[in-house]
Amino acid sequence: MGRFLFWIWLGGTVLSLMVFLFRAWQVNRFLKSCQPVEISEYISTEALDVLSQKFKLSWKQQG
Repeated sequence: MGRFLFWIWLGGTVLSLMVFLFRAWQVNRFLKSCQPVEISEYISTEALDVLSQKFKLSWKQQG
């Protein structure tokens, strides 16, 4: 009985690993197809200055 339960557990573990790897591959493929977003198109430079000071970040406006 113990051997049977071991094989059931092992099969579930292998199946879970395969699903995890497949989903990771899908996410990677999706991220490669995404385009970068220019943040200044969505938020004003004044707001970026306030946020960068508040969170001690730096940003550069391109162009």
